[in-house]
Amino acid sequence: MSKRLEILEKALADLKETHRSAWDIYGSELCAGEMIAQEEKLEKKIKALKKLEEGEKEDPKYIIDD
Repeated sequence: MSKRLEILEKALADLKETHRSAWDIYGSELCAGEMIAQEEKLEKKIKALKKLEEGEKEDPKYIIDD
């Protein structure tokens, strides 16, 4: 696992912990949608980096040519 991937996974864990803590304190005053979107964006970045590192190729049966 690359250092960049480790950093991103740590950042995701920290972000989730921060969001959970903030939600416990402030509750519905916060925008849950934005919090979830931030987490999902980081999760997608991690998933893409993992695919890149593993050299995973896209399955040809799911490629649509125009």
